[in-house]
Amino acid sequence: NVFASLDFTNLRQYFSDDRVITGLMAPNPKPAPDLFLMATAQTGINPSKTLVLEDSTTGVRAGVAAGMDVWGFCGTHHDKDTHAQHLKEAGAQHVFNTMHDMALHYIKSSAHKC
Repeated sequence: NVFASLDFTNLRQYFSDDRVITGLMAPNPKPAPDLFLMATAQTGINPSKTLVLEDSTTGVRAGVAAGMDVWGFCGTHHDKDTHAQHLKEAGAQHVFNTMHDMALHYIKSSAHKC
């Protein structure tokens, strides 16, 4: 499904197959941090220098447990305000409804670590 999604969105060209990591590869599913820690280990990136974008409370908890900055995406939910509150309660540092909003916040944020 991941490769099909990357193909559908014309994004696959930006990812070599060995850099695509799915939940099926992780020893434990989210909310365990395994998936995110596998990705940073494979790329040699320090987890504390990583920004996770998540649309689920389980994913937010996993990113937080991995020691990463986590922002929550609410754009696919019908009740965005309630979902935003749930993501914040799970540990999301910021929530947004569109990728445009996310990019603007990232640019303006002095907290990003990249």
